[in-house]
Amino acid sequence: MGAGSATPGAMLELASAPSGRPTPRIPHGDPRLQVWRERAGAVSAYGFRTPAGEYCMCLPRVGSYTFRPGSRRVEVVPDESASPHLVADTFDRTVLPMALSALGDEVLHASGIVGPHGVVALCAESETGKSTLAYALSRRGYAPWADDAVSFRIDGNANVESFPLPFAIRLRAAPAARFGRGNGRDPVTLEHLAPLDDAVPAPIAAICVLERVQELRGDEPVVVERLRPTAAFPLVLAHAYCYSDADIERNRLMIVRYLRLVAHVPTFRVHLTSTLDRLDQVVDVIRRSVIESVRASA
Repeated sequence: MGAGSATPGAMLELASAPSGRPTPRIPHGDPRLQVWRERAGAVSAYGFRTPAGEYCMCLPRVGSYTFRPGSRRVEVVPDESASPHLVADTFDRTVLPMALSALGDEVLHASGIVGPHGVVALCAESETGKSTLAYALSRRGYAPWADDAVSFRIDGNANVESFPLPFAIRLRAAPAARFGRGNGRDPVTLEHLAPLDDAVPAPIAAICVLERVQELRGDEPVVVERLRPTAAFPLVLAHAYCYSDADIERNRLMIVRYLRLVAHVPTFRVHLTSTLDRLDQVVDVIRRSVIESVRASA
């Protein structure tokens, strides 16, 4: 694909496929077929190009989503068993970031809050605590910006901005109970926070790469280390949404953009022990060492 950029993510619209349109066939055996798996190994989604050149993501028991360059529409053929809520929620949480990646934008697998100098992105593997930390920070007065997907663009003057995407904060059972939400047994989805129609991009002030460790020296529950761009690059790139490993031209462009991202945005490695046991202390350190101390590149 070319190096063009998609329309802002909030402008991509989910729509039903025309009546009678068949479900796209998954090209099993094609080496270009992209397969995403859950932590336990089960297939969560397939990604491929159709013979007509469209992009398609098929999610078992949810539906098939098709999109194409130059169009704002993402068309879905729902699975017969899928509820309208599941189809729409899967679009926001899973399909939209990948569609943006395929169509030319960059998206980090991260939660985000808005500090005094701009968006702070919290990157991490699943179940590390990024949503928990972002929600805890939001209770300290920082506006929530994202949960699982932080977009970014870099202009010719090296200004790095994120445009708002629709999202809902999701907490696992134990963190939800820590905040007095839920029954302590099941995950909780908090209020849906779709961006307003007049929402505008915000500068990205900092990136934190969260890593869970067994123990730290001393009595601290968290250690924050500012990284040089050369050290930050592979850590941040590991959290990029990437639609296809086989699209060499698109991925070359992605690498160039991530090199520019870490060259212009302060990046920190954050080692955590237990996010919940001493959450207030972790929040205090992140506030002091990152959110209140850095200024956005814009």
